[in-house]
Amino acid sequence: AITKKTRAIIAIHALGNPVDMPKLMKLVANKKIYVIEDNCDGWGSSIGGGKVGSFGDISITSFHAAHIVSMGVGGGVFTNDESLAQRVRQYRDWGRLANTNEPHKVKELPADYNPRFVYDKIGYNFQILDLQAAMGRVQLKKAKKIKELRGKNFAYLFNYLQKFERRKLLILPTILPSADVCWFAFPITYMGDRGKLVAHLEKNGIETRSMFAGQIHKHPAYANSEYRLSGDLKDSEYILEHSFWISVHPRNTKADNDYIIKTFNDFFAKHNSNTSNK
Repeated sequence: AITKKTRAIIAIHALGNPVDMPKLMKLVANKKIYVIEDNCDGWGSSIGGGKVGSFGDISITSFHAAHIVSMGVGGGVFTNDESLAQRVRQYRDWGRLANTNEPHKVKELPADYNPRFVYDKIGYNFQILDLQAAMGRVQLKKAKKIKELRGKNFAYLFNYLQKFERRKLLILPTILPSADVCWFAFPITYMGDRGKLVAHLEKNGIETRSMFAGQIHKHPAYANSEYRLSGDLKDSEYILEHSFWISVHPRNTKADNDYIIKTFNDFFAKHNSNTSNK
């Protein structure tokens, strides 16, 4: 998929399960291609001994209420590149100069004009509140425990749902040997009619989410966008139609997990599933 026109690659650590970042960084070495890590789901995961979000030129994470470390809403941007950091600070702060420790160099403005109010770019107001930052600092102290609890819930469900994978009803996630995952959620692919399984789970109080956004070019917002497909994307299409995820929230108890397992058992006991090869 890499051509002479390729400028950046976005690596998405979906539901916390890491992209093989050492392999990806080796692939783009000396190619002048930026690597952006979408680490909104992956806070706390690592691969090859390195934390996800630390491999690329720049990475982002989310502090939404549902995510690993939460401040209610908002997110963070991470980079070791000082010029990128300065630009990010500008865009999040109305486009004002990020470096206000030195006099500005804009000849059209008075020399004594406060550099804090020199608008160098068109920016936005993406600043968080002090209260949110305080919440985030407390959450960070709990991150290790949150990771352990999510991992425990994931492992418990995985152990029991494996029997449906052996019967070729479900496809469960594959984890790279060098990865240590902080699971945001449990991804599942049903080889039958996803709608029926999801409806059964939701009816019994188990919340689900589709594996969004699937194939992004199929969404109305991108209907007029130009794009080039690399291959037929048949696996992406399968995920779009068959995959979803359920919770491994740290507050889930053993009783919650047992209820989830029972609900899956009840569904497969009542439905003759039409299965197909991946």
